[in-house]
Amino acid sequence: MSVAMFALTYWISRRRGYPVELRSAWLECFAAFLAAVLPLAAPLIVVSAMTFGVATPTEAAAVLVVYVMLLGLVSDAMFGQYRDVSRLARIAYRITPNLAFLWVTDALTQGNNITLKYVSMTFGYAMLIVLACLFLGIAFFQKREVG
Repeated sequence: MSVAMFALTYWISRRRGYPVELRSAWLECFAAFLAAVLPLAAPLIVVSAMTFGVATPTEAAAVLVVYVMLLGLVSDAMFGQYRDVSRLARIAYRITPNLAFLWVTDALTQGNNITLKYVSMTFGYAMLIVLACLFLGIAFFQKREVG
């Protein structure tokens, strides 16, 4: 099925005359892959913890939340620099929540003002992250029996 989708995409791109981009160098691809390894390992952590009996699904989910929060604090530094070079880094940058917006310590130590607009935008961003987590939790555990 994926081969058919690739072939269809190739045919449509050729027919419409979409421009062809130059391939990235192997070193750039490898650097982007290394940057994307940590977020791509998140499902592996959960599944392996449950498979080997190290943790229950609830404990594995809690570990995953802490893991994603730590990744979110460094996502801009890890993936932001490679997002223009690699598609994999761009996907990893968009999937991991960028929590650097919520880190106001730099602004305070540098003597910058924190405006009401900034506070309201970061509050909205935080609420979107919370809603996304709630929707994912509902989607994943909708069919599970609780209690």
